[in-house]
Amino acid sequence: SEEPFYVANGIQRYLQINKKYRFESSSTKKCGAIVMSADPFTLGHLYLVQTALKYVDYLYVFVVQEETGTFAFVDRFEMVKRALSSFTNISVLSTGEYIHSVYTFPEYNMRGLEIDKKVDASKEIRLFATFVAPFFDIRMRFFGEEPADYITASLNESAKDILPQYGITPIIIPRKKVEEDYVSGTIVRKHIFNQEWKELTKLVPSSTLEYLQGLRKKEEDSLIKLSIIITSYNSEACVEKLINIAKSQENEEIEIIIVDGGSSDNTRLLIDQVTCEDKMIFVKFLPTGTGKMVAKREALNIAKSKYVMFLSDEDKIAPNSIKRLCDFIDEKRIDIALLSNRMDSVEDDQYENQNYLNIKYKLYTGYEVCSRYLFSFDKEIGEKFDFCIDGKIIRKSILEPYVSDFGFKYSELLIMGKIYRKASRIA
Repeated sequence: SEEPFYVANGIQRYLQINKKYRFESSSTKKCGAIVMSADPFTLGHLYLVQTALKYVDYLYVFVVQEETGTFAFVDRFEMVKRALSSFTNISVLSTGEYIHSVYTFPEYNMRGLEIDKKVDASKEIRLFATFVAPFFDIRMRFFGEEPADYITASLNESAKDILPQYGITPIIIPRKKVEEDYVSGTIVRKHIFNQEWKELTKLVPSSTLEYLQGLRKKEEDSLIKLSIIITSYNSEACVEKLINIAKSQENEEIEIIIVDGGSSDNTRLLIDQVTCEDKMIFVKFLPTGTGKMVAKREALNIAKSKYVMFLSDEDKIAPNSIKRLCDFIDEKRIDIALLSNRMDSVEDDQYENQNYLNIKYKLYTGYEVCSRYLFSFDKEIGEKFDFCIDGKIIRKSILEPYVSDFGFKYSELLIMGKIYRKASRIA
């Protein structure tokens, strides 16, 4: 008998929203599916699609919606659409929250890393087979071979065991080689980081290359990677210290935002005194009595960066260390980085010689944090995590759906719980 598994109530709504992308059912036409992150879309992905079309008449390409890769979902989705625009028998769709998400398969975004627990992809595969496949009349699902990665291999093995029970044929397609080497997303991202465009012409379609070059130009026009945010409300005892900590991190890739929630003490005066000659700091004063939560919402609406950090008066941060941490977060594709005990008194030689930032980190999924904290009262999680937004660097894209919640009926604990749940990589 099948093991019971949880299905979110929104699955039927997700399917109805995507009904317009469905090919007309036919007993003589076969439909297949591929799920891909496309981070970014490479010639390996194109080879997977072209090979799949040898087996089926119509193909659904589901692009993973989770914001855990190097590139944002909107960019990955656009790269896939552009690369496959000439195919009239392909539909490109978002996975929503029902395929490769933190709810259905939280370990998926740990692929490429060593993990110390068993991976169970059966819920993910059964959910697809029970709801998604029948709705789109999918009879084949295609997977790229990934022999070196335990998580992807576990997914492929589960698919081979489970999908045939639902009348769906799983097909594992060997990876594409270019000049005797496999096309690897890791290598592609390294070339992108180094702007080695000539090397990329061998590994990605021309549409992807053009899109990547456009993204690079946008990044050069707006270099801001991190917004350091200070929100104050009757905070005269600590606001000057916080501003000085933020100023010690000043860099062309970092912006500093200060929003006061309508203080009635000397906080505003102190902010003016400390920032009056610094044009790199954005300051906004809200009406008296507005409060700190609304100030946080206003600051998030102002931020133009990839990551945000709400500075806490408990943070101990060495000068110019945050930029390095941001680079580390980018490299490891981390959604939330906890600052506690990570940056205390870090000197330049410690970072350079001991690779300090690579020593003290362990990855968790948001699903794991929430379940162990809220339901198991796990001591390890309880000591490491709090449900306050301060003292963390957070990928802004996972915060954005909840910005409007700040200052209204939701408490910060509940909002942070939502953000944790959405995150796939927490360190």
